[in-house]
Amino acid sequence: MDLAGVARHSSSITSMEISARALCPERIEERLADAENLVRGRADIGNPHYFIAGLWEQTYRRAPRFLGPMVSRRIGAMARSLGVASEAGAGPGHRQLKRVA
Repeated sequence: MDLAGVARHSSSITSMEISARALCPERIEERLADAENLVRGRADIGNPHYFIAGLWEQTYRRAPRFLGPMVSRRIGAMARSLGVASEAGAGPGHRQLKRVA
């Protein structure tokens, strides 16, 4: 599912839709750039919580370890732009989302 699909159907994202294999750095970059363009362009992404959660699933959890910090920073920046804060959860790659004032 591409990012436009995440924006349209964000509430239906399941782990079954996400392949277990890692994405190459180019695909990670493409997905993050697409998401950043949607956020900057103020596109209708639906629920921002689900959009950000989808990004974590599509990119961070599938990124090679060496890209993790970069992916985390970029998703964090998008989350702040959308008014959604993400905090490290209990498990690796797990995020808890909350609305910021």
